[in-house]
Amino acid sequence: MKNLYSRILALIIFIYFPIIGIFAQGSEVPGIISYSKTDTITSTTFSVVWPVPFPDNDYFLYIRAWTEEIVNGSTVQITNGIYNFSQTESGFSLNVKNADGYLSYLVVNNFSYTDQPGSQETYKNSFSIDQSYSGTTIEGTAGETLAFGDFIYFDFSFLKWKKASASAYTTARCKGISVSTMAQDSTGTILLEGTIRNDAWNWTASDVWLSTSAGQASNTPPSTTGEQILFIGTALDADILLFKPSNDIGEL
Repeated sequence: MKNLYSRILALIIFIYFPIIGIFAQGSEVPGIISYSKTDTITSTTFSVVWPVPFPDNDYFLYIRAWTEEIVNGSTVQITNGIYNFSQTESGFSLNVKNADGYLSYLVVNNFSYTDQPGSQETYKNSFSIDQSYSGTTIEGTAGETLAFGDFIYFDFSFLKWKKASASAYTTARCKGISVSTMAQDSTGTILLEGTIRNDAWNWTASDVWLSTSAGQASNTPPSTTGEQILFIGTALDADILLFKPSNDIGEL
């Protein structure tokens, strides 16, 4: 399983660089469908149609938009705002603030991989000790200090994991939970999907949503205009979460 997500992370690193016009399909691991590309932006409206649709809109999508300026003789990348985002099984569309610069994206189908043919991954639903977990993990580098149980997203600008927040779309793309204590720029383990116990939580057994507080989640979704809505899992009891974040983000 780690090999699979290492390949996905490698693709994320690949699209960070503005290689214009290159379109790649991953096929080294059976069952994986992936596309990555960097385009030049010439309009505030941008859309992509996948070569092959993803049934049931079931895929991971990572997007980064930026402009470039010369400052003191060096090229500086400046984040280009994204809004009016829409995702379907056939592709996606969005608007950007500035009608110039570049936009990179990576799409990977949700794919369950096991080393043994016919085997099935089973998550534990109870744990005897605090700070335990069961599921799919990846090794990642922290872009800031992370604690066990922090909900995190992948920052394309720095290629590191940071605390997720529902206050803005860029930070609301929660894709993992830190299951290591990590100092900035150190490497640790990230839970991508599964079950986790953290006695610092105090859930009500119901749906859980990303919070506007960095790295946190709540049984109550955000409710203020401009905030983002992301379902991230189901609380099985006060301190155990079934973590399975949605690919769909809504804005109030």
